[in-house]
Amino acid sequence: MWENVVVEKFSGFWGRCLFFWESIAVEIFGFTEDFSRNFWYLIVFSLFSFVYIISPIVVEIVCWTSN
Repeated sequence: MWENVVVEKFSGFWGRCLFFWESIAVEIFGFTEDFSRNFWYLIVFSLFSFVYIISPIVVEIVCWTSN
């Protein structure tokens, strides 16, 4: 059910990230699967996804420019 909502509201990369984090939240933290009632979780998990993917790139650039 949630995957259909993601496909309708989000597409591509962010849709996959949100579905990934939602499944982790349900498995580990026991959050409800009805995330439409808890939309701020989407924002938090989107930010985590963004930081997780972008931070290694930023670190690599900083290390490369400092040498």
